[in-house]
Amino acid sequence: MSKSREEVDRTAWKTIDELPQYRIESAGLAKSSRPKSFPELERQLQMGIDFECALSMFLHEFYSHRDPSFFSDPPSLQLSDMNRAALAGTAEWLCHRFGYDVPAWTEGPEFFLKIERNWFEEWDTSDENGAILKKVFNPEFIAEHRGYYLAGSAPEFTRRNLLFPVRGLIRI
Repeated sequence: MSKSREEVDRTAWKTIDELPQYRIESAGLAKSSRPKSFPELERQLQMGIDFECALSMFLHEFYSHRDPSFFSDPPSLQLSDMNRAALAGTAEWLCHRFGYDVPAWTEGPEFFLKIERNWFEEWDTSDENGAILKKVFNPEFIAEHRGYYLAGSAPEFTRRNLLFPVRGLIRI
């Protein structure tokens, strides 16, 4: 008998909750090579690491320390509007998940998209020379599967007009 996605997600979150919690003094790029703040995440982007990889490292570091200070500093306006909305939604959702106060900066208008967008509709990649290439999914496919993406998105994301699957925040 195979497990449902919900069962797998529950098991994953239980595993995250049971991870040992390390002192915050050991966190961050200088100590662990993983970001402990959105400014450090952005430094990784400046070094050529793609957004999804930098976010993944940020989440791994957060789950190791589970400290609300990870969300003290907002993402800068240098990030794309979709990435800013994703990071604000991530901060808000994780603060709710772990019982922290949500930082006031998450309510800034720069962290909300003007129209609904799907996290999977586009992403940035680089070519061999470091030039950014934008890839876009088929809009008909996105429209046809909107219900699926909406069902997996939490209110912390959808209120920002972003369809972003919460299961994408799981890192073990």
